[in-house]
Amino acid sequence: MSSFPPGTELLKQRTGTGKDGGQLPFPPEIIAEIFLRCLPCEFTVPDPKTAPLVLCGICRQYREIALSTPVLWSSLSLHFKRIARSKAYLELLHKWIARAGNTPLSLSFQDRDTPPGGDIDVESLIRTIVELSGQWRNIEIQFMVPRIALLVPTERTLPLLEKFISTDHSLSIADAPNLRYVSARYHPQLRLPWHQLTTFHCVAGLDAPSALKVLRDSPNLLDAVLHVRPMLRAASLTTLRHVRLECLILSGFSGVQEDFTIFQYLETRSLKTLRVAFQVNVFRPLDVSTFLYFLSQPSLRLHTLILSRLPATPADLIACLKATPSVVHLKIKFALRRSRYGGSTNEGRAQMDAALGQFTGYPGFLPHLESLHLVFPGNSRAQGITPVAVVGMLCWRWASTGTAQLLSFRLAHSAHNTTRSDAAITLHPEFLRLAEEGMSLYVGHANEDTDSL
Repeated sequence: MSSFPPGTELLKQRTGTGKDGGQLPFPPEIIAEIFLRCLPCEFTVPDPKTAPLVLCGICRQYREIALSTPVLWSSLSLHFKRIARSKAYLELLHKWIARAGNTPLSLSFQDRDTPPGGDIDVESLIRTIVELSGQWRNIEIQFMVPRIALLVPTERTLPLLEKFISTDHSLSIADAPNLRYVSARYHPQLRLPWHQLTTFHCVAGLDAPSALKVLRDSPNLLDAVLHVRPMLRAASLTTLRHVRLECLILSGFSGVQEDFTIFQYLETRSLKTLRVAFQVNVFRPLDVSTFLYFLSQPSLRLHTLILSRLPATPADLIACLKATPSVVHLKIKFALRRSRYGGSTNEGRAQMDAALGQFTGYPGFLPHLESLHLVFPGNSRAQGITPVAVVGMLCWRWASTGTAQLLSFRLAHSAHNTTRSDAAITLHPEFLRLAEEGMSLYVGHANEDTDSL
């Protein structure tokens, strides 16, 4: 197998032998554009087997083109422990950054362990990078060390910075007129140009007052990911009306009544995607009236709704879904129901069949639904969903003239093997017919990427 990345093999062949000399297959600017498409990822890890370093080994002309194309060297992933172990690697990084010239820089710092102290050469590299802060466009800092504060010049203007990711809440950015995307740990003293952000991802817990403050300070926010925790003490809150928010992801809920506080004081009219994820598998149903009130806002027109382990009875879950008739894509991950004595409970099997039956024969229930994705902690039979109910619902949603046609259905569970219930569904003649007619169908073991919430 060729060691060259996609795109460079053609260039190697068109050059003839690949040795020095010979006529170039394309003009240098076209070759440079091809080189750019060979870059492996957003942040480039220096590796002689991947672009851009591998491009320098094809022939002399290609090496000259690569070295004279600054944007090829404008992306870099730095690992301080590796730098500390190799002086040659440190020299390579200095040359790499110099080759980038005046182009906007995308830099990632990935090490999570503190590098050896007293390493003057590493700190000289940091100072070089800071001196080029006027060229920063995309910065990612995924570790916490004492010298990390050196990386972010808080009092400098960062004119090109568009995206900033950090795991340290002590870092702040005062002046970055193009900054739109931030992912960081929240702290009340965190300084950011909140008014201009369109995306904010919080990587640590926020209580309801702090979450509302973030949204209040960010009137242009379109996409918010907030890790929420219960309030430690009562707070005086006022209703927030956010007119631009389109995507809201709330995770980290612990399964207590206070988790719903944020929904009591938040109003939105542009929200299209809502994801709510609880962290617990063993729960007692909570009063979801506050959440139901939020979903029932007259101006709310959700397109995508994702609910993970919502601590609600099947009846309350159906009530929440009835409040969102505009939903096109629905994904639900159910919690593991347990009895008061610790074992799995059979209670609610008939209720779950009845809940699934709500999807059948009621044109006014989720009339725009096109995809339905259900995830269970065990096999579907253990959760009370019978093959007849599943297949009946699919047939009705496929053929009904009173609702949108269901185009995709996924029923996933954490059982490691295919169950008899799976086979009863997937081998059912009507299930096979729907698959043949074009419905996208899956029933079986959960996939970590597809079914995680």
